[in-house]
Amino acid sequence: MRLAPGELTFPVPWASAPEASFLGGPEDYRQALAAAGFEITAERDRLAFAIDFFARLRARLEAGQAGPSLAPVMGETFREKLANMQAGLVAGSIAPVEMIARKP
Repeated sequence: MRLAPGELTFPVPWASAPEASFLGGPEDYRQALAAAGFEITAERDRLAFAIDFFARLRARLEAGQAGPSLAPVMGETFREKLANMQAGLVAGSIAPVEMIARKP
């Protein structure tokens, strides 16, 4: 989710260029869920988790350690996409926000 204004460096895992990126902020998702008849029962900022997770992933990749990877899906720009996303996370521009919703 988009947490703050500012430019993102592309490519990122979800888009190769700015015109293909449609990140919304938490309020956009809250409104969309409400419009669809859902109520949010829990919400949690996952920024710290994401920063740690992707830092460890990059360290493993740089060390040449094998493991499950999205590289086949993301293609040859996999490392660049991860680095750009990690930069956005560290800058506080983007972050995953976990929302749990139910339809009453």
